[in-house]
Amino acid sequence: MKEIVSNNLKTDIHNYGIDIARIVAMIMICLLHTVNQGGAIGNVEINSPQ
Repeated sequence: MKEIVSNNLKTDIHNYGIDIARIVAMIMICLLHTVNQGGAIGNVEINSPQ
């Protein structure tokens, strides 16, 4: 978190977009690990109807 000091006032600048991107990335990583450990990725045939 960056701090800008001007006129003896401390102001915090926070980029919430980065935080949201980190949260989404962690959820996607958890889902990928869960699906991979469950064997769903290895058991799916390419272009299968089911």
